[in-house]
Amino acid sequence: MRFLLKITLLLAIALTTTPALAQETAPPQPAPEQQAVSVPKRFESPRTTMFAFLEAMGTGDQGRAIDCFDIPQSSRESGVEISARLYNVINRIGEIAPYQLPNADNAEGLDAFSYFPSDDHRQDELLELAPNARIEFVRTDDGAWKLSRRTYEGASDFFRRVEHLPVRFGNESLTIPMRIRSAFPSALRRGEFLGVEHWQWVGLLGLLVLSVILDFMIRLIIATIARAVIARRQGHVEPKSIKAFVRPFGLLAGSAFALLLIWTLGLPPVAMLVLMPALRLILAVAGVWSAMRLTDLVAEHLQSKALDTQTKIDDLLIPLLRKSVKIFIFAVGLIYIANSLSIEILPLLTGLGIGGLAVAFAAKDTIENFFGSIAVIVDHPFEVGDWILVDGAEGTVEEIGFRSTRIRTFYNSVITVPNATLVRAKV
Repeated sequence: MRFLLKITLLLAIALTTTPALAQETAPPQPAPEQQAVSVPKRFESPRTTMFAFLEAMGTGDQGRAIDCFDIPQSSRESGVEISARLYNVINRIGEIAPYQLPNADNAEGLDAFSYFPSDDHRQDELLELAPNARIEFVRTDDGAWKLSRRTYEGASDFFRRVEHLPVRFGNESLTIPMRIRSAFPSALRRGEFLGVEHWQWVGLLGLLVLSVILDFMIRLIIATIARAVIARRQGHVEPKSIKAFVRPFGLLAGSAFALLLIWTLGLPPVAMLVLMPALRLILAVAGVWSAMRLTDLVAEHLQSKALDTQTKIDDLLIPLLRKSVKIFIFAVGLIYIANSLSIEILPLLTGLGIGGLAVAFAAKDTIENFFGSIAVIVDHPFEVGDWILVDGAEGTVEEIGFRSTRIRTFYNSVITVPNATLVRAKV
């Protein structure tokens, strides 16, 4: 009986102490402040964001100034110019007192705050000149306060309307596009078409003319150098081949020149969003085209040298190497073009890997012909220029490619024989 009482007492003690022990050993829960997303100090309120922007502009840190805007990565192309124009507008309003913008405590419950327009009487003149302009802050999804996208997109027009007013506080920030802009007449600076100022249209036309002139100069220089090099090496290349070779190099130089200097025009974000990808695409295509033309020219020169040798293996290898190099250039160029257009490469390659098995089954004959060409090259049962008979086709071997071999018959017709057939047939 006593034994049963002791057991009951021990069970009662265990039941009463277990919750306390569990409560003591339970891991501490993080505070609500620790669970929330950490916001940088300089973006915790409209006040800190404004002064972070002014400090970055004052020290010339353009990257930190652009970070103060709530804009996507694709809109940052014209960020330096937009930041400078907004900075000059703010300096025309006057000195900013900290109490004019809410801090972290006062911003609780707010999703947006407007600095311009406000009840500040110093803004009356600017409000009359630019009634639709805005300088406002918005709270992003991660809790940070940033200058709104509307502020970013309207900064150029805002500055154009108030630039004749004196600077009331600080110094005016003049970028290279602003200095170029000041050299144009005021009539070209104030008018616009499709959001682009008239002087910028003139600048785009001048940039296009200079690119075309550079195109012709580069083509002339490279053609002269190519002819001199080929003549020195005692090779032979057709004039039309040199003309085709230099054409993409001119386009490459012209597009690179335009891409390097277009920022000096200070174009608005929408225009830069259109022109920059277009110029990058032209540059990438011209680069791939130039590399392929260079491959053709070098292969033609080597082919002319190979004709003077007694062996036929070089006559066979040069066309195959030419095609291999061009396929490699095309693949690299395709990746670069996709990257210049902000297309994700990794998901694309992953998709190709998943579909690789299906592609392999679909391209079974092509793969078989490719390995057949390798067998022909290694075993070389015949060479270019030999007269052969295979599967009823008789004639002179003209070319051995990756997929097939071309045979010119006695009747001057061309027969294409798959390389896989050559491996299995009697030749």
